[in-house]
Amino acid sequence: MKWLKSLFEKIRSTKKFRRALWLFSRDKPISEGFLDLTPVTNADIDGLYRNALDFAMRTPSIRNVALTGPYGSGKTSVIKTYEKSSPFLFLNISLATFSDPNTSENLDSTPTSEEVTVKVERSILQQMLYGADTRSLPYSRFKRITKPSWLSLNALGFAFWIIICGYIYRERENILSVTTVDDVKPLWFFCCLYVFSYFARLISQSLKASHSLSVKKLSLQGGAVELDGTPESSILNKYLDEIIYFFEENNYDAVVFEDLDRFGSPEIFIKLREINKIINDRPKRSGGIGSLKASQPLKFFYAIKDDVFFNKDRAKFFDFITPIVPIINNSNSREMFARCIARDGGKVSIDSHFLREVSLYLDDYRLIKNICNEFLVYEGKIGGVPNPNKLLAIIIYKNTYPKDFESLHHGKGALFNIVELRSDLVARASADADTRIDAIRELILESENEFCSAQEDLVRIFWGQLCGGNPGHFINGVYADSELLTLDNILVWDNFKKIFNENPIRIHGMVAQPSYYHIQPSQISLGLSFRELEGKAIPGSKFEVRNERVKNKIALRRNQLNAEIADIKEDKADFARLPLRQLLIHANAEIDAAIADSEISDSRLLKYLVKNGFLDETYHLYISIFHEGRLSRNDWNFIQMIRDFRPVDPEARIDNPREVVAEMREEDFGAEYVLNVALMDYLLATDVVSFSKIRSAVEFISRRFSEAENFFQAYWVSGRTVAAFTKAVSENWSGYGVASIGSDQSPRHVANIIAYADPAYIATQMNIAGALSRYLATHSNLVFSENISFANGYQALKLMSVKLEKLQELGRLNELAVYACQNSLYLLSVNNIEFAFLTLCQDVEENSGASTNYRTANYTAISQAESQAINDYVLENVNSYLEDVALMMESNSEESEDAIVKIANHPDVDHGLATQYALRQNFLFESFHRLPKFMWGELLFAKKVVIGWPNIFDYYCLDDADTIRLSAFLDNETIVNNLVDDEMPMADGDDKDGKALSWFVINNVDIGISNYEKLCQCSRYVYLNFPKDMSLDRKMVLARIGKIALNENTFSETSDSPLLRAALIKEHFASFLKKINDYPIDIDVKLNLLALSSGNHAAQIIKWISLEELRASVFATDQVALYLSSEGSDINGFDREVIVYCLANCSSQKVAVDLLFKSSEMLTDAEVTEALRAAPDPYCQFVKENTRQKLPNNEKNMTFAKALESRKIISSVSDEGSFIRVNAFRKGITKFLLGDG
Repeated sequence: MKWLKSLFEKIRSTKKFRRALWLFSRDKPISEGFLDLTPVTNADIDGLYRNALDFAMRTPSIRNVALTGPYGSGKTSVIKTYEKSSPFLFLNISLATFSDPNTSENLDSTPTSEEVTVKVERSILQQMLYGADTRSLPYSRFKRITKPSWLSLNALGFAFWIIICGYIYRERENILSVTTVDDVKPLWFFCCLYVFSYFARLISQSLKASHSLSVKKLSLQGGAVELDGTPESSILNKYLDEIIYFFEENNYDAVVFEDLDRFGSPEIFIKLREINKIINDRPKRSGGIGSLKASQPLKFFYAIKDDVFFNKDRAKFFDFITPIVPIINNSNSREMFARCIARDGGKVSIDSHFLREVSLYLDDYRLIKNICNEFLVYEGKIGGVPNPNKLLAIIIYKNTYPKDFESLHHGKGALFNIVELRSDLVARASADADTRIDAIRELILESENEFCSAQEDLVRIFWGQLCGGNPGHFINGVYADSELLTLDNILVWDNFKKIFNENPIRIHGMVAQPSYYHIQPSQISLGLSFRELEGKAIPGSKFEVRNERVKNKIALRRNQLNAEIADIKEDKADFARLPLRQLLIHANAEIDAAIADSEISDSRLLKYLVKNGFLDETYHLYISIFHEGRLSRNDWNFIQMIRDFRPVDPEARIDNPREVVAEMREEDFGAEYVLNVALMDYLLATDVVSFSKIRSAVEFISRRFSEAENFFQAYWVSGRTVAAFTKAVSENWSGYGVASIGSDQSPRHVANIIAYADPAYIATQMNIAGALSRYLATHSNLVFSENISFANGYQALKLMSVKLEKLQELGRLNELAVYACQNSLYLLSVNNIEFAFLTLCQDVEENSGASTNYRTANYTAISQAESQAINDYVLENVNSYLEDVALMMESNSEESEDAIVKIANHPDVDHGLATQYALRQNFLFESFHRLPKFMWGELLFAKKVVIGWPNIFDYYCLDDADTIRLSAFLDNETIVNNLVDDEMPMADGDDKDGKALSWFVINNVDIGISNYEKLCQCSRYVYLNFPKDMSLDRKMVLARIGKIALNENTFSETSDSPLLRAALIKEHFASFLKKINDYPIDIDVKLNLLALSSGNHAAQIIKWISLEELRASVFATDQVALYLSSEGSDINGFDREVIVYCLANCSSQKVAVDLLFKSSEMLTDAEVTEALRAAPDPYCQFVKENTRQKLPNNEKNMTFAKALESRKIISSVSDEGSFIRVNAFRKGITKFLLGDG
């Protein structure tokens, strides 16, 4: 079997076997995506061209037909399509010239018109005669090398003819002796027939051969004769007979001439038209066989451009013209291009934008097809094309500028020269950047040397020069055109600029005279322009320049200039990494020079490809096949992407990183190309020699951090040395941590920093403005949940003083939770304190019955806990604890006295927070002795201390005691009731503070009068004077409770108020009686004193009232009568006249009646009768005749009635049960008893 298989393989490898296979499969369709460049035979789908050409072919008078259209419009395809479907025979003659239209090097060697004509005519003749079969032109003088047909058979026939001739010669006598036909042998007949027939054929062939002989020169012994005198200037004319013979022997209906217009020689068209006329004017050509013979004029078809003949000449020359509408031009070439390059409807890998733009430069369908074919080949051979757009650009460049493409391989040509501009352009851009930096630095230096600090200073320099240089003028202002500007006006810079173009300067002012100024100011021209005056004020400079220097002195502007320098430096560092297209933006002159040196006339497409970055220094990646060796295909693809300035996949495979690093430029390590996992692993593994490269990579990451995010993610997954990478980034970029906070992957970034970077470095260098601390405070649960090992522990948190916001979010991170609680790495909050308390004091819940409840007495529980970590943290941050924990816990109101005192007496505690904390508690302090003074007032006013005079006294003794609030506090009935039973305390010694408290109360005008009186009663002191400016009611209180002594001063101070004086006298009545003569009182005082007094004092006062005082005051009369009539008053010893007067003048009848009852025994009968007559009913009826009155039956009435009866003032009194009957005297008796009066 092995030998059979070996034999079969040998047979398969033979050429004949492969050819046999090809013969069997050559008709199978090939779908490789290639496109032929030949004319198509389906270019007339709608049949419009066919109708036009049918008309031309079937019209006898039409002999010369033109198919006009630009190059590539499809003229040949239309002809081929018509030729395929028509019954006519066509002869195709193609005359093409192939010269590069983009070069101009052959302009000086352009052939003459005669030379062109000769070449064209020779080509036409050759294609006619040498294209036809030799046998169809047996008499043509143009002979070709032909292979004799049936050579062996002819030789055999000739040999047989010789033999037969010999045979006949031998049998000649026998043959000649024949007398009858019957004697002739058949063999003799056959031999003779064969000899004569073959001899006739020899003669015929000889004549044909001799007809094509042409004798040009006959040489004889003494001279030569020229036999052919036809000139060679016109080949068509010279061989016109051959042409006519050709068309007579060949039944062509039409001859198609293509590309005649490329030579620009109209004479050829004229000669062809003449030939056509000669041929068609000859006798009719054979057009068929037998009855099918017809006369068909020979048609000449010319496939030409529209501009061969000008104006009307074209219509005169041709018999029929068919325009060919181009199938492609600049407007629709994109669709044709896309259709070709898509390869059987596949997906186009070329950018549609590039395809659309480059198509504007392509309008030849054959060229587009060839570009697509070559693109297919290059794409397949080069393999792993990094940028299909650039490969297509190279192919377009190769087909459009083939000579320059060839020169490119030898380091020459326009594209090569343009690419070589890169170094010069980078150097020039860097120099420009340096120039701009130097210019900005010069501005900064000039601003530092500028002594003016504001625009107004420059204006004042100008004004000083204006006035100082013109001492003979008193200047009020300067004119700007017709506007007058004073000094105040031009201090505004925009106004100052208005006079920059003044020439001459005109001022508004007065001219100084020896003894006076002109009174009327006027407009005066100084004869100097502004610029001349400027030259004197600030020689060598301009106000505009100085103004810029002044503005540059401003800090904001200085920062802007420094920022500009930093931006330029960063741009300068990127110049070497810029794509060539960006460097060429302002290099039009250099591009034109490079193109001119290569003698390219139409460079539009080349400029487009170069300036848009489709052709650049990476061209060599697309024009040769890569061979693996030192670099693998993956390595080469990576290098290609770098050179192509395209983003690199972070996980792109690199097989030989060392070689890749060697291939990369130094500036590549400061670009995105360095962000590759394998490449970074190699750099970190060789960090000593790759230090500068790593630093460049980190610098790029710092500038383009958001773009590097994908690389970080890839490296965390695939990188070998994540720890070294994180450390390298952190050490070379201290802002890494802060920048990573805004990333979507911030937890992983920060976790790696905490895990791998030095904790001290993190705390001192990376925690910029506390940003990392703040982030960890809210995201520690996410950071430390990352599945990495934190080799450095949590030390960085402690060094950064991280304060976790929510300890509960740590979840299962028990170790971190304990560390955070032990090291106080959390914010003080209710939940955090509770979490820390339960974490560090786990026995609390187990023994909760015996332990203090941390929810109701939080700090008490903390201070009593076994672990003092929380207590120490609270005391270190007592204010935060109070604000965010103690005061935030609604239930925290049962703190112990020791806890409250400890917090309140903390040296750093905020007084307000401590006070709120103490007020929140339910505990009631006995005194202020253990509490700081700042909270005494609040505790007192909030009743958190026992309410008593000692505590009030302690508070009042404070230097900053709030007496207003104290007054309000004391103006409380409950408070007053607690205090009223105790006296104010007295201090040791002179009792200065006790007197002050007493005087505070006595002199207080804010306490309500009722509470005021009670509080004043608690005072131990009596004052010799009333408080100044005190209201009468408060003086009354003080006088009434005896807190004001009776003396000349106080007696004098009461002069305006009888009531007050009466009150004062009442409280000191005994003293008053002793010095009654020193304190004279009037009736008003007596009455008020009477109203305030009772008992003996009241009786004594009544006795002081004289009858004259009663007569002077109705009110006094009423008051005395009221007192005398009152029960319990003893009227004995009182002046009877006073009593009588009160009875007679009292305004109250009831009072008068009561007084009458009491004083009736002291009065005479007449006085009693008169009083009864003035009394109201029924008493006034007692003294009227014949009346009977009733009085309620009581002891008082009965006694009074009996007294009247006994004194014969009434007739009788009878007891009638519930009432007393009083009977008056009858008429006459009364008159008798009482007299006429």
